[in-house]
Amino acid sequence: MKSSSVSNYIQRDGFVMVSNLLISYQSELGITDRELMFIIKAIKHKENYKLHDEQLDPNVSARTLQRCRKSLKEKGYLNYKVWKYTDEKGHIHTEGITYDFSPLEEELQRISNLIAEEKESQINKEAENYIIEYGENSPIVKYMEDWENHYGDKYRLTPAEKQWYNKLSEEEQECISRIFDFCEDMHLFKEITPRLILFIKTASRWKQLKEYVNDNPKENIVSCLNEESEEVIIEPKKVKIDKKLIIEKEIKRAEEALAGNLDDIQKMVWEDYLKDKLEELKEIGEQ
Repeated sequence: MKSSSVSNYIQRDGFVMVSNLLISYQSELGITDRELMFIIKAIKHKENYKLHDEQLDPNVSARTLQRCRKSLKEKGYLNYKVWKYTDEKGHIHTEGITYDFSPLEEELQRISNLIAEEKESQINKEAENYIIEYGENSPIVKYMEDWENHYGDKYRLTPAEKQWYNKLSEEEQECISRIFDFCEDMHLFKEITPRLILFIKTASRWKQLKEYVNDNPKENIVSCLNEESEEVIIEPKKVKIDKKLIIEKEIKRAEEALAGNLDDIQKMVWEDYLKDKLEELKEIGEQ
């Protein structure tokens, strides 16, 4: 007989999705174990579904369920309505109770926002401890100059990008200065916008860049130039582009990324990037 995994039995016959915030912050919210179970059993049913107490929990008395309802309402987490009707003989019957947990949703949203703000503050605080060297031969300066030459605007490093960059070895930092060479030689400009976040988020792209730099050392490029002339002056390539169109494209990419599954650092980087792009778009509209 083939055995099934435990998870299959746990999820069999459907399951109820409960926010981790509700469980993690149950104590801070002042919600008792009985009230938490009440919430879970109530949200099991469709919104605006009229429930009788025996449908909600047949193993708990109506008096206990009534206390739970009243307590959650007093705590500001629940609105509910008791539906009644009168039959032909004038007798009043309870048709059911509808539950509205939108006040609880709002409180969980507030907690979520506070957590996000604390994480952002922590990342910014950690980023302040990292010093980016903007010297003449700095790889990050070379990258930012290439960005400005190609796209026509300055590149603004996010705190998370600074944090990531400063954790790289000198050899890895040197790869950053070759990003635009890599994209041009590999014909990637129509496929990607080479922001640092792309290489933070995409391990395969970072690996490709390092392999490219290893196979095409800077010394070889300098050697080839010197063979043609003792003094070679390379003018930055200027690309005529619709700046507004580029920014709108980047905003769309950021929104799509944020809709996916990201870890905390990736999410923070994309949120910072989206905020910057929205500000740039606003500045263009005001010009």
